[in-house]
Amino acid sequence: MMPGLSQYPQSDWPPLIIHDTFDVMIIGAALLGLFIIAYAGLWLWKKKPFDRPILAYAFVAFSALTAVVMELGWATDEIGRQPWIVYNVLTVTNAANYNSGLYGPGIAIIVAYLFLVPFTFWFMDHVFRGKPIAVDLAGPVGGEDVNY
Repeated sequence: MMPGLSQYPQSDWPPLIIHDTFDVMIIGAALLGLFIIAYAGLWLWKKKPFDRPILAYAFVAFSALTAVVMELGWATDEIGRQPWIVYNVLTVTNAANYNSGLYGPGIAIIVAYLFLVPFTFWFMDHVFRGKPIAVDLAGPVGGEDVNY
């Protein structure tokens, strides 16, 4: 059984900023998920999401938000848990998560990346096949559909 936080002196407690980094990380990840769902919905209903300039700006903003969320995850882990392990307040065995319910999501992530990596290469090949980069930078020609 793990001892509670109140059983350690306050000088050993992780800083309160950990709560804030975790909250911002979760809110940012939820916003990213909602954006992806909204984009997928527009794409499935053939609303031509690439024709909407606001989505181009949103992609840029959410790309930056992705980096922020990822860094906040590392900060939450490194500032919140690691010092406890380094100073022998918490052992690595106690810090590890042995929940068997995580096997499914772990396998799902691996399968998703096994699909996404080749798909990314296929998509880039499909987009740029046989066209010089100058043609792509010039934009669509004569009503050409840009929704790949």
